[in-house]
Amino acid sequence: MGLSNPNNYWENDKKDLSKLVDILSNTNDHERIVIRSILKEYKPQSLLDAACGPATELAGYKENNIEIEYSGLDKSRYMLETAKQR
Repeated sequence: MGLSNPNNYWENDKKDLSKLVDILSNTNDHERIVIRSILKEYKPQSLLDAACGPATELAGYKENNIEIEYSGLDKSRYMLETAKQR
């Protein structure tokens, strides 16, 4: 999956994007664990996830019983549809 035309990157073939979803879906990435520890400490009521992709952050919050009002934004319709299905 190349970036020869970055304007169309997020609207590529769904087959290519499904591979990207798999890569982005690890809720146990170190950065995601750090984010969850910060949320547990400060206990915000809501969160805006810009470039949410397949909403992996939300999945991690649910797995770790973090109750938060979550809103996700993404440029890709495919990613948003994947996030909604989850």
